[in-house]
Amino acid sequence: MGQTFYKAHLPALRYAECWHVAKNPFEFLVAAFLKTIGVSISPPIASACPDNLIRIVPGAVAPVLMPLLKRRLQEAEELGIEDGIWYTNPAIGAVALVGTAFRLPDGNGALVCATVHITQNGMTTDKKSTASFVTELASGRVIDTTAGKRELDPPPHVESEHMPKSSLSQVYDRHRERLSLESDPIVRINSEEDLENLCLRNEKATYDFNIERGVFVPVTDAEEAALRAATPATSSENPAPAAKGVLDMLCWFSIGFGFFKLNDGDPNQAQLIFRWSLIGGGFLGLALLATVRHFQKAA
Repeated sequence: MGQTFYKAHLPALRYAECWHVAKNPFEFLVAAFLKTIGVSISPPIASACPDNLIRIVPGAVAPVLMPLLKRRLQEAEELGIEDGIWYTNPAIGAVALVGTAFRLPDGNGALVCATVHITQNGMTTDKKSTASFVTELASGRVIDTTAGKRELDPPPHVESEHMPKSSLSQVYDRHRERLSLESDPIVRINSEEDLENLCLRNEKATYDFNIERGVFVPVTDAEEAALRAATPATSSENPAPAAKGVLDMLCWFSIGFGFFKLNDGDPNQAQLIFRWSLIGGGFLGLALLATVRHFQKAA
């Protein structure tokens, strides 16, 4: 039996998660609206719960990911964190991704980094590199201190603290401070096998949690075929622009929906304000996009 690939199902997210994941307030409004009416969107990627980590060598990493990784790796080296593994997980779509995990010098956990670059229709839709200090306790709890911003909720046993505007050194200091307050014994990391098992347990826990609450759902056969046909970006030279067509579409969607709802029933004052806000926000978005593109061309 082949692997089952999963996509994110927008209606199952909490509104707070929509806010955390959205790149701006306008994107949040669109996501919140689609969630409210129970509409999901076609995924740019899908991934599978790994049965094992697919170990790779650093030279096998897609070139487009290296600029994102470089700063994290340099910061880790400055902290004396060098002993680690490189891996990837099953995914389909126009995506390049890599995971790295490094044993902390005292063995009290690992520095886990996830780097991803996603394209759609030849344009970059997302690129990021997150870094988290992760320590398992004998009680089953996981202490996670991350330089990434809050996005999807973690499983109940994972206690996350987010420090998105901090250096890796500051995050490391905070992680050690959190561990100093714990009375539960720490599950030590002594080998590459320990690192691999830590990452695999965390990946599986995340998948199980999100599948159970309906945030991850299987892709259809048609979606899987389309994602397998997609081609990920492979070069860091001249990166593709942000998803121009997607942003334009969202702006026009906001304008059209706002005008449509103006004549729907007998709206009260608050409803009128909201509907005109959708229209105004859509036109403002188009104006901003046109301005940005003008200066990009001029440059």
